[in-house]
Amino acid sequence: FSLLFNIATLVLCISAIAFGVYSAKTASLNVSGTVGFTAHDCKVAVTGTILGHATTPDGEPIATAQPIEGVTVPDKTTLGLGTVYFSDLTSEGTINPITLTLYFENLSDFDVKVDITPQTVEGITIEISPDSVILSDKSAGTDDKKKSVEVTLTCASTSTGIEPANKQILQVNMAKYTAPQATGLTVQSGAINGLTGDRNYVTMGTYNDEALKWYIFAQGDGTDMTVVTTNLVDNNAALPAGTYWFISEYVLGTSEFGLNTYDGSTIQTYLEGDRKISFTGKYGINKASDPIYTQITGRTINDKVDTTNNVGAVTTSDPQTLWLLSFSEINLLTETKVANDISSSAASRWWLRSIYAEDDNFAFIVYPDGDINLDLVRDSFGVRPAFQITI
Repeated sequence: FSLLFNIATLVLCISAIAFGVYSAKTASLNVSGTVGFTAHDCKVAVTGTILGHATTPDGEPIATAQPIEGVTVPDKTTLGLGTVYFSDLTSEGTINPITLTLYFENLSDFDVKVDITPQTVEGITIEISPDSVILSDKSAGTDDKKKSVEVTLTCASTSTGIEPANKQILQVNMAKYTAPQATGLTVQSGAINGLTGDRNYVTMGTYNDEALKWYIFAQGDGTDMTVVTTNLVDNNAALPAGTYWFISEYVLGTSEFGLNTYDGSTIQTYLEGDRKISFTGKYGINKASDPIYTQITGRTINDKVDTTNNVGAVTTSDPQTLWLLSFSEINLLTETKVANDISSSAASRWWLRSIYAEDDNFAFIVYPDGDINLDLVRDSFGVRPAFQITI
């Protein structure tokens, strides 16, 4: 489609004059319809009834639901509603308000959203319920592809009629509708090793047949992140739209840092290469089909120099699926920076991706007590990966 939302606009017009068939306090509502549209993508049949006054053979007013001649938008551009009457509130057989029921049936190959907006008409109050309906495509069942809308027209004073004539009373917009997609990312809530209280987490991979937990520690727009220290949603609930950073509950294996830069280093290959997070013990992630791994949003690293803490710049040429925290990001872990090695359950040293600015033979690590320090890039220490998912 050439437009994100192709709109067909159905305009119902009202022409009202004082009418004296029943009494001086009766106003007629001569309703006719015209259709204007800006696109032809929506095809919808419109039918309905209008509850107003008719007359008996003796000329007495009666209430009756008069059928409306149906039209198909946009094939036809006129919707005839006939003539109906408001009468004085004290008259016998009073009809005020008048009820107009419109039925919309989708004839399109796609879902259609119908929005009905009341227009300003002096002397008439217009109420619509519901003011928006979703019509499933024409292959759906009747209850899904055909919906009704009730319009209530209340005349404030039937003694004066409605002026001026030819007022627009409704605007009906029809547009192709695409339902919002579910996030597809349902998180759990539970205990995380070393943290106080429960956290939202997902599971990805196993160690000795136990699922590995990855918990949400920050969220934001992918650049500016805010720390998360409590559950965002209930257990087994879907996350709302946003960007979420997850980190492994445990340190997963060890690796040399390997180079004096993160991009192309041994530890980056350890995370991004074919081995992925391989370590002692029965373990595996099916990176082609794992429901979490396949939703990970790659992240291009671009860390600036931090002269205050002597932290060097780190950049990556390609988006990273799994990555290490930086010197600045580690401070998002406000409760504890201590992490146990999954194989030993003992607190472990684990690498950050940040290089020491004054000597690039050193990179930053987290010590078992949670302090941040330096060590030689040729040494082997723990790997605690993180990833992001944008919904």
